[in-house]
Amino acid sequence: MKAHDRRGNKLILGLLAGLIPAIILFGHFLGLSQAWIVVIVIVAALVWGWLAVWTHANARADGTEWWQDDSASGWRGY
Repeated sequence: MKAHDRRGNKLILGLLAGLIPAIILFGHFLGLSQAWIVVIVIVAALVWGWLAVWTHANARADGTEWWQDDSASGWRGY
């Protein structure tokens, strides 16, 4: 995995982390009810958590992992 890909994921994590308080602060200005604000924040938090776990799990991936099956035959040679 290239270095700029990791920075891109961390940038998205940072933007999503900043989006959650922005939704809370600006939700009332936009006329959203509190129920909708809660739903949107929960969805944004779930997406943030999913991306954070994905980024952490693939932090050291370089594309040569054992589960990469280039021939798609199912046979891995062992």
